[in-house]
Amino acid sequence: MLFVLGAMAALSIDVVTFYTARSEAQLAADGAALAGARVLANSGMTSDINASSDGVPSRAQAFAQAVAMQVAKNNPVGGRTLQDSEITIGFAGSQNSACGTSSPFSNPCITVRVQRNDLPTFFAHIWGSTQITVAAVATAE
Repeated sequence: MLFVLGAMAALSIDVVTFYTARSEAQLAADGAALAGARVLANSGMTSDINASSDGVPSRAQAFAQAVAMQVAKNNPVGGRTLQDSEITIGFAGSQNSACGTSSPFSNPCITVRVQRNDLPTFFAHIWGSTQITVAAVATAE
């Protein structure tokens, strides 16, 4: 009985750690998506841009991506700063976006996915699990 209680206590520490890291990942994704959407809104992009030849949409998306990346990297997940490879940013019209439009400039929308693959476990080593993946997605327009 004592062994079962000890295993349950150890497992609960890992579960709380995973939930905390998941919450931190969601905060990083939310903040990055909101910051990117703010850049898109301040750039003058609207819901119906027909004159994409002036370069405003592509410049706005490049700046929004840079700002979103920086905001995501400023939010640690599991006690570590995220790396560039752990952050995926997509705009409307791209496969990395949940915005669902076919034209990249018809709907100024940004989707940020944050994923950390190497979150260490503490007591789950007993069951053979040494690392776990934590991910979160946020979309803003």
